[in-house]
Amino acid sequence: MGVPVIDYLLKFFSGMVEKDDGVVSALEVFEYLKIHNYLSVPIYDILMEALIKNSEEKKALALFHELSDFGLVPNSSTYCNAILCYVEVEDVQEACTLYNRIKEMASVPSVAAYSSLVKGLCKIGEIEPAMMLIRDCLAHVTNGPMEFKYSLTIIHVCKLNDAQKIVEVVNEMVEQGCSSEQCYILCYYLWYVQTWDH
Repeated sequence: MGVPVIDYLLKFFSGMVEKDDGVVSALEVFEYLKIHNYLSVPIYDILMEALIKNSEEKKALALFHELSDFGLVPNSSTYCNAILCYVEVEDVQEACTLYNRIKEMASVPSVAAYSSLVKGLCKIGEIEPAMMLIRDCLAHVTNGPMEFKYSLTIIHVCKLNDAQKIVEVVNEMVEQGCSSEQCYILCYYLWYVQTWDH
């Protein structure tokens, strides 16, 4: 029995996007396949992920918007990819909408989607929703981001209103392998909110 065409195409695109300039070639092939209706959501997922790795979020979003044109329904992976894109283009509200769709599907977002959305929410000062996402992630993901696991420590230190303690916690988090950018963003906004409340 032969391999189904879509299965073959998935392997083809997975390999193609890993090559030098492979994403450009993959997109050219994909344009041809659209004419013959050889489409599937997993192929879109592969191409979106490749574009995101190349920091081409707007092109990835263009693919995401195409899905409805072809009558295709995004899966949780597609929504997770789109969340990364929307946060990057600073449309956090739309990213939150897609997060809710994933939850409505009784699925769990990827760790990357959680991390991206928390970062986006913190950047616009939406600390409470960010903390809710952190708690949700830790409740559903076995190996959540280390910076999420430090969240309660961060809150406690911020309540002390001690900048030196915050720096010490950030340094410890970085030593444990956390992203320094995300550490500083989260700590800064939590500290800001705590001092503002006082």
